[in-house]
Amino acid sequence: MMRVLLWGNTMRKKVAIFANGWGYEYLLTVIGGVYECAKEENVDIFTFINYSTQGEAPADSKGEFNIFTLPHIEDFDGVLLMANSFNNPAEVEYLHKKMLETTLPVISLEYELEGLDFLGTENYSGMYDLAEHLIVEHNVKSILLIGGPK
Repeated sequence: MMRVLLWGNTMRKKVAIFANGWGYEYLLTVIGGVYECAKEENVDIFTFINYSTQGEAPADSKGEFNIFTLPHIEDFDGVLLMANSFNNPAEVEYLHKKMLETTLPVISLEYELEGLDFLGTENYSGMYDLAEHLIVEHNVKSILLIGGPK
């Protein structure tokens, strides 16, 4: 397993993570990996998780949204947006604008936001290679692919 030194000095750094908690299995996997690496690299992680949903009552929506307004971004050394987990377009818009106003390193995970660094997966080339292999190496003539949402 490769570890990347996030910063070159020994001063303890602070990273904020913003996520929606409804996909808890996904969150456990990603945040668990971040925590493991952060512990080894002497980095403190601060996680801001809300449970917003589209179409919820305005009072509930406002309460959930406010969780993302709690931190003072300038108190952190970096930010990870688990933007693919957000359920409310207003949250995405707020955090996107807020991150564009800062000079901090910000990574948007699995959801591209203009002007921010992006870390995501791309399955097209893997599926292409698999289909090519089946056709060329195994002489497959008919392939059926069933997929989920785009």
